[in-house]
Amino acid sequence: MRNSTQIEIEKAGERVVASLYNGKPDEDLNTLRYRRFVQKVNTATTVIQVQTLPPTQASSKFHSYRAYLQVQVSVFYRTGQQTPCILLDRTKLETYNCSTNN
Repeated sequence: MRNSTQIEIEKAGERVVASLYNGKPDEDLNTLRYRRFVQKVNTATTVIQVQTLPPTQASSKFHSYRAYLQVQVSVFYRTGQQTPCILLDRTKLETYNCSTNN
């Protein structure tokens, strides 16, 4: 399976979350969250529930990392390989079979 950089994972996750909240194509999640907050303030008659707002960029980033890791582990199990090792550095999340790369 292709290894993805952290930036690729973050951006892909951000695009997915933004599309779920009908964000504009060039709008980051923090801007979308602020815009939605302002819309709710202008139309609200009761307290605004923050859980109804889009997530922040930071929370989306870590959610995307977890989802990527789950997919990598799933692929390893489905192909009958041993539990994968995950190598995390500043540029890539790499997945490999622990037994062959010691």
